[in-house]
Amino acid sequence: MKDVRNEEGSFAGNIWAPEWFYDEKTGEYMLFWSSSFKDAGWKESRLWYSKTRDWKTFTPAKVLFEPPYSVIDGTLIEHEGTYYLFHKEEEFGAKTGERRAIRVAISKKPEGPYTIIEGPLNQGQIVPVITEGPTVIEDLVNPGWLLYYDYCMTDRFGVSSSPDLIHWTVEEDVSFPDAARHGCVSILTPDEAKKLLEAYPVK
Repeated sequence: MKDVRNEEGSFAGNIWAPEWFYDEKTGEYMLFWSSSFKDAGWKESRLWYSKTRDWKTFTPAKVLFEPPYSVIDGTLIEHEGTYYLFHKEEEFGAKTGERRAIRVAISKKPEGPYTIIEGPLNQGQIVPVITEGPTVIEDLVNPGWLLYYDYCMTDRFGVSSSPDLIHWTVEEDVSFPDAARHGCVSILTPDEAKKLLEAYPVK
């Protein structure tokens, strides 16, 4: 991350929402995050990445995704040889209107280049505004996928479902803990779930 510099050699002003993706083909971990060189972290932000095998040594930071809009909160999943980069378009104000919501781009390599998929909402997005912090997992109950996200201005969580990681439907009949915010989903075995419930009983 120390290599996050612009053309003039200036350091980035922020490093936001780091995540990692394990590349089974190469045995490498790809760490990625958003950074900006402006006076606020959301302005003209880009996604950057660095790779490691041991979490001690890292490759120099490079730009991962540089769309025609400011971008933060990336998360990555691979399915049948295609990489799906879910991310938040971070644009709002008089120039663009309210555009703070989740989009998706695809590539055949984790490092890109990525092609933006034009979603059906708000001229390209796949979930309603104002949302951020996407997490996507395979649906363990029904065929398809689930995309979780944070309605950050109203302190609530949302979820959409998809048969193919491209076409998404907002699920309305859902419930989450009060004031749920950015989070990830971990799939547990029955034994792991039992131990957690014993350690942290549901009140």
